[in-house]
Amino acid sequence: MTSLDIARSAAASLAKTALDAGDRVGMEDLGRPRSPVLPGTGPRHLTRLQYSLALAHPLGAPSARLRAPFVPAGSLVYALSTFLDSTAATTIASLVRQGHRVIAIDTLPEVSTWSLIERQYLAWNLVSLERRAHIRLAQNLGVPVIAWVAPDRNQQLAVLARPVRTLTSARKARHDGPEDRNQHGPLCARLGFVCPACGD
Repeated sequence: MTSLDIARSAAASLAKTALDAGDRVGMEDLGRPRSPVLPGTGPRHLTRLQYSLALAHPLGAPSARLRAPFVPAGSLVYALSTFLDSTAATTIASLVRQGHRVIAIDTLPEVSTWSLIERQYLAWNLVSLERRAHIRLAQNLGVPVIAWVAPDRNQQLAVLARPVRTLTSARKARHDGPEDRNQHGPLCARLGFVCPACGD
């Protein structure tokens, strides 16, 4: 299974979970210069997202972006990437500066090095070091990074995707009753793929 296969599967799964919960979901593929999938709801929208994911394919090195994708306020952003270059970490940093909650999904499959010759092994070690630096950058910004191949990924996501209630909203809830639903609607996709999620 390739990293693209993992990204497609992860994005579709995250989108379905959000849509099933009644959230609005949008998607932007940072690897392709085309219009994003605008936020929407319902089964037809899930089909639209799945179709967009099916069209995703490698296009070489990602083009430089002047700014992060537009994400509505109050969104939960899922950023999907292999972190093999700086694109994901740079975009995540920009989204965090804008005040968005971000959860990063590492889409790199398990890597086997047993068949590599010495210079290939050394090259992979260098790439791996750079990759870990990009992941640490995201983590230092307070962004959790979850490997999609991790056996406990669903438990980690279930905890992290819970809405963050501010003191103001908690006080309001005590007076007005429980909130009708999660105010943070995930916008799911891949970063490298970046996958933002859209709130109300």
